[in-house]
Amino acid sequence: MVRYFDGVTSFNSISGRLKVIRAIYRSEKEIAIELENEYDDGSKPIFTGVLKSPDGQKFKGEFTGKSETLGTADARAQLFWSDDQLLLVGSWREDGYVYDWLVMLDELDS
Repeated sequence: MVRYFDGVTSFNSISGRLKVIRAIYRSEKEIAIELENEYDDGSKPIFTGVLKSPDGQKFKGEFTGKSETLGTADARAQLFWSDDQLLLVGSWREDGYVYDWLVMLDELDS
C-alpha cells in the first residue's frame, strides 16, 4: 500500500534542518524522498532520491540535486515505525564527508 509523508531531516554537523517536501512509502522495500534546503542567500536547492531495501528494515540509495551545480549523496538508514510516523536513522555521504542522518516523517491524511 502506498503511503504519503512529509517531515524534516537533520545532520549531525550541519545547522538547521532540511524540509521533506514529500516522501512516498511505495512498498516495504522502497521509499522515495524529496528534500529542500534553504540557504542564507534565499536559494532553495532540492534533492530527490529513492531508498531501497532487501528486507524492509535497512535502506540505501542515492540523492541527486535538481540543479546542475548540486552533486549527489549516498544515504543508508534503518527504518523505525510508529502508528503514523516513520523514522530513518543512518548516514549521508556527500563530497567525501559522512554525516549522521535523521529523517522524521509524519503520515499525511489521504
